[in-house]
Amino acid sequence: MMGLIAISGPSGSGKSTLLRRLAGIETAAPRPQSLPQVTAKGCDWISTDIYVPAGTLGEAIAWNRDIQHDAVLRNAAGKVGLLDEQLLPGGLDARITEGGGNLSGGQRMRIGIARILLSEGVVLADEPTAKLDSTTARLVRTILTEAASQGRLVIVATHDRKLIEAASQHHVLQLKSQAERAVAA
Repeated sequence: MMGLIAISGPSGSGKSTLLRRLAGIETAAPRPQSLPQVTAKGCDWISTDIYVPAGTLGEAIAWNRDIQHDAVLRNAAGKVGLLDEQLLPGGLDARITEGGGNLSGGQRMRIGIARILLSEGVVLADEPTAKLDSTTARLVRTILTEAASQGRLVIVATHDRKLIEAASQHHVLQLKSQAERAVAA
């Protein structure tokens, strides 16, 4: 299955948990064998809590990828708006602290988006347009829909109406009632 799949639902319905489990980032109780799991290897995880190593912006984007050319990194960083000298002086050589502590949530998110431009795997994106201005959110939607149209599986947890409308499939998670939660426990 390829394409853009949107998962929406109220806060607390399990959208992020579902993606984290698919990515292998979070474990759950034993699951039915019919539920496929995408392991973190071969999967691009996009979230404000993505791993960002200490070093340079170029190194953060290239993390866990075999990218040797600055032109490739510069292209990816430029496409997601990370080369704005006023917001992040130094271009690809801008210093980044461990965990991206000196970056905004939106900048960390855009590092993840830039990483998908450098790979071909499954994309799992948790609220990829959150914390972004409308122009950058539109850019991110375009990158995600293009990745899906190029034969990649892109699964997003989102409240973004426009991203939901762009999806080839849309699934809505519902909150369980208190009685349903008691029975499940």
